[in-house]
Amino acid sequence: MIKAFLTLTAAKVVYAEDGDQAVSCVKSDSSIDLVLMDLKLPIMDGVTATEAIRPFNKDVPIIAQTAFGVSHERMETLKCGFNDYVTKPLDRERLLSSIDHHLKQN
Repeated sequence: MIKAFLTLTAAKVVYAEDGDQAVSCVKSDSSIDLVLMDLKLPIMDGVTATEAIRPFNKDVPIIAQTAFGVSHERMETLKCGFNDYVTKPLDRERLLSSIDHHLKQN
């Protein structure tokens, strides 16, 4: 679904199947300027992956995606190093607005 949302933009999408791959992608590709990180990933979850990214890249915006919309979870996620939080099912306008906002800040 995210790929479909982003096909109308100039975004280059790099896909990682798990959190460990996401960390490797961000570490090896300096052109990555934003990360959409699912919280529920195999091998290494999104929170752990984000915590692994932050020591070597404090600036890349990381937006959490989750099926859970509990307000306390949002606050906890932001404390873990995420810049924003979007819930599933994803709202195209909300997602694109968040991406635009964080890219303009960098």
